[in-house]
Amino acid sequence: MRARINEPRTVQVKGRRSDYLFNWKSKRWPHEELRKFVDTFKSSGTVKDTWSCAAHLQIHDGDQAYFLSQDKRLGIFGRGRVVGEPFEVEKTPGENPWKVLIRFDASLGDVLVDPWQRLLVEKEQLLRMPAAQRFTRIQKAGERLESGTARQIDRIIAGSTPEGQAPQEIERQKTLEQQARSSLSQLVTHVFAHQNSPISGLTYRELAFRIGRLNKRGEGHARGMGRVLGVLGHLLQGIDEGHRGEPIPDIQSLAIAKTGKNRGLPDDGIKEFWPDYPHLTRPEKENRTRSEYEKILAFGRRWDDVLIKLGIQPATDRSIAGGTPEGEAAQEIERQKKLGEQASRPGQQAFSETIRWNYRNRCAVTGCVTPAALEAAHISTRTGCDDNSPANGILLRSDIHALFDRFLITLSEDCARVEVGRELTDPSYAFLETVAVARPDKDAPSTENLRKHRDRFFERQKQCSGNLGDAKGRRLQKRGGVSRVISPDL
Repeated sequence: MRARINEPRTVQVKGRRSDYLFNWKSKRWPHEELRKFVDTFKSSGTVKDTWSCAAHLQIHDGDQAYFLSQDKRLGIFGRGRVVGEPFEVEKTPGENPWKVLIRFDASLGDVLVDPWQRLLVEKEQLLRMPAAQRFTRIQKAGERLESGTARQIDRIIAGSTPEGQAPQEIERQKTLEQQARSSLSQLVTHVFAHQNSPISGLTYRELAFRIGRLNKRGEGHARGMGRVLGVLGHLLQGIDEGHRGEPIPDIQSLAIAKTGKNRGLPDDGIKEFWPDYPHLTRPEKENRTRSEYEKILAFGRRWDDVLIKLGIQPATDRSIAGGTPEGEAAQEIERQKKLGEQASRPGQQAFSETIRWNYRNRCAVTGCVTPAALEAAHISTRTGCDDNSPANGILLRSDIHALFDRFLITLSEDCARVEVGRELTDPSYAFLETVAVARPDKDAPSTENLRKHRDRFFERQKQCSGNLGDAKGRRLQKRGGVSRVISPDL
């Protein structure tokens, strides 16, 4: 019981949110009490409590808190937010006197589950992350968590599928990520169009129209775009560490409200990333937005690097029909239509479920375990009728699937390696040349289906190189396990 609380200490607020890791053991906090805490969150959507904090000199209001179970199973079971500043209580022998108030609010995307029933991020997933030993060695609650690791945890949480979750919810999550990727592509195109002129924002409705998110009247459907932009922001945070330490600007701030108190300014889609934004005056919001727009423009052609890292076609290489927003929207609508047609093909759902099961919901090439990013790919395709047998499928991350379908990559004859075509020069895919392809639990890809895909792959290489000689003249150059296609005259 607290006897005395000292005056709260003033902590300097930083521009970007930081992340901290808190651990839980039933010996310190009985499971029965934690279960009641979780039940309160489930029923009311919000709950808060104080936790010991080792990093009380760095943590501040608005920082994100991740909760690690070190009890029966190791794993992440919650994500909440720090409220206010750390405070000191009367010291008890063996306990840290510094505490921090943490709130879980479902409306802000916070999550909390009973770790004895299930985990949001499993032990196996944590141990594949950078500096994984911290999860097994953490001794004090409230330690600093690396930003890149936190973003990986966010992506797994965003794509996690609770037991019994409806297929419609899985598709909804997948659709949100697809729309977030399309939004990023359109916003980068918008930035490039204003490299030599003042940039202005796009209303939620305009952006929705450009990505093909339409209502029954064929107009841009703005409702729910805040969630789409939130997913976009997390995608950017996931690669934030890869740009020489320079944060990627919040390009989602280019999406602005058409009406309301934030008319002409960023709205719901930015609140999570600018925690102080709702409390600013309008002039302060305008200055904050103007400053971010300058950073977005200064980022220049590095936006193409961001797109490439996310497996999205670079804006500078994109051919826009007519060069107009209407042309961009038409192309995106057509792409979404094709995705819908693919999903509705006879047997597609059963095929997808079987392949996901056989590969344990893990990409055979990258090891990605985010369900929303995974797709069941057909190895051999035929016009008018798909072969939906398990031996004709492989589970791939969506961008790897796109490369596979376009015959920019193929699989070796023994299905153990990836063979990369000469057209794929993007350095972010260099890892494909040495990666080992995982085998499914059963129904391995058939030799005949692999041969058909390889034949079409090599035909593309032949066309690319202008080599019209005998196809048998193809050969693979192997250097230290690297497989890359070369033509006989090289």
